[in-house]
Amino acid sequence: MTAAGDASGGGDSLGSVPWLVAFAVLFGGLAEMAVRLLASLTHPWPRASLYFDPQAVWMAPLVNLVLLLPPVLVVLALRRALGGQRAFLVIAGGAFTFAALEPLMLVPRLHQAALGIVALGIGVQAARWLTGAPGRMATLKRATLSLLMIAVLGTVRWNGALAVRARRVGAHPAGRTNVLLLVLDTVRAMQLHIFGYPRHTSPGMDSLAARGVRFAAAFSTAPWTLASHATMFTGHYGHELSVSWVDGLDHRYPTLAEHFAGLGYATGGFSANIEYASRHFGLARGFGRFEDRMISVPDAIATSSLGAWLRSQLPQALRSHLTSRKTAAQVNDEFLRWQAGLNGQPFFAFLNYYDAHAPYDPPAPYDRIFLPQPPRSREIWPGPPFPKEVLNDITAAYDGGVAYVDHQLGLLLAELNRRHALDSTIVIVVGDHGEEFGEHDLIGHGFDVNNPVINVPLIVAAPGIPAGVAVTPPVSLRDLGATLLDLAGSPGRAAFPGHSLRALWERGADPAASPVLSEVDWADHVPANVPLARGDMASLVRGQWHVIRRGDGAITLFDRVADPLEQHDLAAVATLADTLHFLTAALQAARSQGTPIPRPHR
Repeated sequence: MTAAGDASGGGDSLGSVPWLVAFAVLFGGLAEMAVRLLASLTHPWPRASLYFDPQAVWMAPLVNLVLLLPPVLVVLALRRALGGQRAFLVIAGGAFTFAALEPLMLVPRLHQAALGIVALGIGVQAARWLTGAPGRMATLKRATLSLLMIAVLGTVRWNGALAVRARRVGAHPAGRTNVLLLVLDTVRAMQLHIFGYPRHTSPGMDSLAARGVRFAAAFSTAPWTLASHATMFTGHYGHELSVSWVDGLDHRYPTLAEHFAGLGYATGGFSANIEYASRHFGLARGFGRFEDRMISVPDAIATSSLGAWLRSQLPQALRSHLTSRKTAAQVNDEFLRWQAGLNGQPFFAFLNYYDAHAPYDPPAPYDRIFLPQPPRSREIWPGPPFPKEVLNDITAAYDGGVAYVDHQLGLLLAELNRRHALDSTIVIVVGDHGEEFGEHDLIGHGFDVNNPVINVPLIVAAPGIPAGVAVTPPVSLRDLGATLLDLAGSPGRAAFPGHSLRALWERGADPAASPVLSEVDWADHVPANVPLARGDMASLVRGQWHVIRRGDGAITLFDRVADPLEQHDLAAVATLADTLHFLTAALQAARSQGTPIPRPHR
């Protein structure tokens, strides 16, 4: 077919439909990436949507192809009724509309209806232009081939660079100890048998604590994943960091992975939390190998903005089938394959286990290990009412997820021991935040800073540290990085903020330990009935006391030892007035520590 025939608008122009479809899927995907790149270069805040997935260059166009083909096939089936010219115009307009939708979906605050109208207008005008003169279809074909070449070269270049970086072996620092950071996503301390819970949810952690140090009162700096991980990785509090519900970790401060990579360690990150503990939110910085998303249908859908939006409109039951879930066993396999190829090079590795996160549905038999019958629900919802029998089922399902993670943790350590690597490895097991099950009329996390969502497990086992020690004073995960660098004998650790927790198991106290501060910023996505809807929240733990400043400015005070679920506010108790005044001042001082980062208006 000639170029003139392509553009003539006759029935034969339908032979150009494959080129139109190819152009639409390629243009949409690559234009989205161009918008992300441009915005990331000009926007002072690292918006999470601007981070690139290395596999998106090829996965997003495939998803777009699947989305675009059905309407095209419908139009082709109606070709006789529409007529060749009209059918071609409909397909051309639809294809260009589709191509415009993908980058437009990244425009902030653009209403979906306005987005659709703008994209439709672009599509109609592009279709008219395409059929307006001979030769334009040939131009479109050349543009499609150019885009295809860019996609192929970009994919090869990008993934090739990642593979080379992952295999790069530096000078082996002699005598260095491996560092293994195991993060139990959404695991609260009070749900573990090792911390007094009646169900046997943590035999693996029980065993690990018997040969190391257990912290009875460790507290996350935030009640949600990204902010907590960012502090563990950098040693900085949330008010010093760029992270928010929509912003990733910027390059302001070095990370643990960057530090260890600079010392010649192999660095690997393996995360099952593909949302907030991911490359998209800046947590891959410094890792030679970082694996979060899998190559699967649900993960491919997530790489396309249009595909992700369409999935979000589906009912929850159907949406869950189109959501990827990486198990702890898969995370272990990824790490062990990587570790096996290091040929003795010391490593710093981070693993995130996600099986205790909602929906609470771990692999069998752990899905029913604490349930005599299938649960009434494995999902959570943001507000009351919470029927007791449903809460009991949800809690038991959650406990099954915790037990599964604990089992896989035990298998991982056993395999490292079989490989003769465990005796030269610092092992840190820690929760990033907890979960609530009806306390304070809440289910889930991220909505407040009460004890159940910030009190997390922390166990340290390393060569040369005492076995079976329990540390009781409250500690902050802000000090986790400094502790790792201290145990590893890392040069230059003074430049990393925080204080090593070593003094607590050696001397029982450390007056220099960081303030046990937790913070969470207001978010417009939270339900109106939760405390965070009223504004930013912050809290401070000091000894047995926990003071919380709520979003509306109200101050609450709890005795976290006598009342771990924090059901009794003591702020109005007259005999505690001096204590409350002191703790409130200490909270304000802690929030002023470091260099608070100005927050953009949202």
